[in-house]
Amino acid sequence: MAQRRAARYLRPPAGVPVSRSPTYRSLLVLGAGVLLGAALLLWEAGGGAQEKAVERGRQNAPSSLSSSLLKQLVSRVDEKRLWSSFLTPMLIERSPGSPGNRAVRELISNHLRSLSSRWVVDLDLFDSVTPRGTLPFGNVVATLDPSASRRLVLACHLDSKWFPVDKRGRPFVGATDSAVPCALILEVVTALDTLLGEHKKKVNFVF
Repeated sequence: MAQRRAARYLRPPAGVPVSRSPTYRSLLVLGAGVLLGAALLLWEAGGGAQEKAVERGRQNAPSSLSSSLLKQLVSRVDEKRLWSSFLTPMLIERSPGSPGNRAVRELISNHLRSLSSRWVVDLDLFDSVTPRGTLPFGNVVATLDPSASRRLVLACHLDSKWFPVDKRGRPFVGATDSAVPCALILEVVTALDTLLGEHKKKVNFVF
């Protein structure tokens, strides 16, 4: 546990500029990988030109993507948007019931509602008993096409685990658990917004 807490901070102190360190570059590479993986699955499910007809109940035969299309998809990743608009606002304490938890939930919900592909956004709010008493929880469930018979689910948890502040008064922000995955998924659906609108089916997206 001590090792996890020692490596928990991704945001530098106030006034210190963010540099494009190896950690930062690795994050962007990971984001591109998630984007490509999602794009490939969507292309196969959405009726790509090379999709093969199969019998009912069998999986679709995978389609291949050209090098030029792969490069086009990678070029959609916006490094500044991923870091500044999505990840940085999430690097706060987000334990259930906290103001940060509500703020991140609103960030995700409002951004998804603003996209042109017109996600249907629902909030699943409930109370649950925890070692710290009964606390409010909330899930963001965004569905691209509620009538779709098959769905691809991308999921992450927006809340952070509660720990006491450290000796310097800093809260646990859960950078890799799970602010980064949430920011990556937001970047994926934002970068693919136009494509998702064109292939609006068979996709479900859950926070």
